[in-house]
Amino acid sequence: MKTSNLLRSPSFLKGMARTVDILADLDRYQNSKNADTQTLNQDWRAVGRDFTQTIATYVKKSSR
Repeated sequence: MKTSNLLRSPSFLKGMARTVDILADLDRYQNSKNADTQTLNQDWRAVGRDFTQTIATYVKKSSR
């Protein structure tokens, strides 16, 4: 599954480095006006894939 780069994955070493990161250079996140739109689009695509897979499974089982 493709994930968004909105949030960084957690890491112990990065967490420790953030405690001494005075200038906040480690926290650079995607900051775009379309971030919510992209996330919502990804969510609906996942829902569509789930529906497609469920319908295909139903058709396959009902044809037996």
